[in-house]
Amino acid sequence: MANTKITELTQLTNPVSTDVLAIVDVGADVTKKISIADLLKNASAGTAAAPGIAFDGDSNTGIYSPGADQVAISTNGTGRLLIDASGNVALGAAAYSGGLTIFRDEGQTTANISTTSNTASFFVARHNSASAGSGGGLIFGAQGGSFAAIKGLLGDGANNTTGSIAFSTRTSSTDGTLSEKLRITSDGKLGLGTSTVEAGHILQANGVIATVTPFGAFSALQTAGGTGFRWTLANDGAYRLQRTTDGFSTVTTPIYIDSSSRVGIGTASPSTLLHAAGAVRVGANDTTDAVLEIGAGATGNRNAYIDLTSDTTYPDYGLRIFRDAGTNSLSYLQHRGTNEFRLITNEAAPLVFWTQAQERVRVSSTGNVGIGTSSPGAGIDLVADGSSNAMTLKLSPPSTAQGRRSTASFYSTFEGSADNGARRTADIVAGFNGGNWGTEFLAFHVGNNGTFNDGQARTIERARIDGSGRLLVGTSTDSGGALLQVNGDRVRIATAKTPASATAAGVAGEICWDASYVYVCVAADTWKRSAIATW
Repeated sequence: MANTKITELTQLTNPVSTDVLAIVDVGADVTKKISIADLLKNASAGTAAAPGIAFDGDSNTGIYSPGADQVAISTNGTGRLLIDASGNVALGAAAYSGGLTIFRDEGQTTANISTTSNTASFFVARHNSASAGSGGGLIFGAQGGSFAAIKGLLGDGANNTTGSIAFSTRTSSTDGTLSEKLRITSDGKLGLGTSTVEAGHILQANGVIATVTPFGAFSALQTAGGTGFRWTLANDGAYRLQRTTDGFSTVTTPIYIDSSSRVGIGTASPSTLLHAAGAVRVGANDTTDAVLEIGAGATGNRNAYIDLTSDTTYPDYGLRIFRDAGTNSLSYLQHRGTNEFRLITNEAAPLVFWTQAQERVRVSSTGNVGIGTSSPGAGIDLVADGSSNAMTLKLSPPSTAQGRRSTASFYSTFEGSADNGARRTADIVAGFNGGNWGTEFLAFHVGNNGTFNDGQARTIERARIDGSGRLLVGTSTDSGGALLQVNGDRVRIATAKTPASATAAGVAGEICWDASYVYVCVAADTWKRSAIATW
């Protein structure tokens, strides 16, 4: 073997660390042996420019150790990859800021990234496929396995292709795959909990969005000009919809929801479930019916009402529109205060009252009142219902106390006088003259020389019809039972009449006179006369 050249020796194709090499110890001028393991272990540390293990003809490219327990790779005399004693890896960096650091002088200085420019400082993950949905990714895991990932999703296979980025996590430890939770599409749309974003939307979330800040959670929308809205949740438990015109340097609060779920519109102190501080309109700007329902849809009987309040004297309500609880219950308008309660029609329209779906009372545009008629022709126009015993007008006394009577009073104005007030002129009075039926009377009162009329005292009785049908003139008491009793010293028949003959047409009881006789019809068409003499 001593005469055998090294080049003629059998080639060892699979050496192990215990295999040895012949080597000359220059100091001792002795040939010795060294194992392959010892040879590699004792390689020099080297530098990036002169690595301890280099390649033939390329002495500035190889493996070196920049420090204790560190290993590095250099090319062209520059360190490219370093692994420190803790296992941190740096690409192009001499310092470590995490498990893997990429640090290069070359790169791009804009977020509008060109894939054809220098991408040396980028982490590139490519999938050697042109199929839709293919693309590189990054998986995150721990000792127990992977739990999250970021993956590119190819849109098409053309040059400068489009695609999306999907963020996935493992929802449950029993899930075999990671499921997508967020996607950024090629046109910049963001889907949260969904892989598709509908046309016209930039953000679409399948769930609730909230961002927690030191003062609560908020979601904000703002235009480039600084105008925008945001929902905020403060520490007091209240939600606020805030509006701004200067990028939220200053805000107003159009809508406020307190911790008791009361909604304030234009107020931060809602006192009811819905409190609007200002005018409210119900209805769309089209032909759709405008409906405001109060109490509809609930179960069981309950009151329903609208309160109008305009003063501090009656802080609960000044006018109430009320529907009482229960089936066929009552409804009413209730006015509070001592001022007028008016029903007004501004134009020439009547005011009409209905019951049982029929018109009962109408106040015309000229002020005439019709009861039982829709065309009142007088100040008060009453029409009975047509039944045989119907009352057209009923007047009752103000109470049921003994001796109360019903009165109709008439007022008129003077003629040729400076006094233009309406003055009480006459009364018609109905009542009883005793405690039994048969004492009824109807009395006619006229004038009192103006002494008490304006003070509402009754006028003086001038005539009466009693319960027996007797007409009493100038007295209220019958004496003698005659159907006509005149309490005065004369009766006048103003116009003279002379029957043509003793058999002229006439009815028994007629009386007439002329300059010579007084004529009395004693039977049908039978007259007698008595001469009138002077004295």
